[in-house]
Amino acid sequence: MNTQTNFEEWARLLINRKVPNDFSHLINSEVIHTGADILKRGDAFEVHLEGVPAGVPAHVASSQGRISVTPLPHFARASAN
Repeated sequence: MNTQTNFEEWARLLINRKVPNDFSHLINSEVIHTGADILKRGDAFEVHLEGVPAGVPAHVASSQGRISVTPLPHFARASAN
């Protein structure tokens, strides 16, 4: 049985779960690839929605936002266990 992990699909799933529906169009191949690279190293990542001013309606903010992923610090993961 050949079971290879599809890190791109795994990253896409994790990112989609953290991003509100109004901002899902901001998930692009660069964000997914970055998440997949982090997963390949055996690390976890955080999803950040950037450039969205507070109090702005979602339909306006969704054109201004950006999504990024960053590796979760090792100390944070250790304390989560």
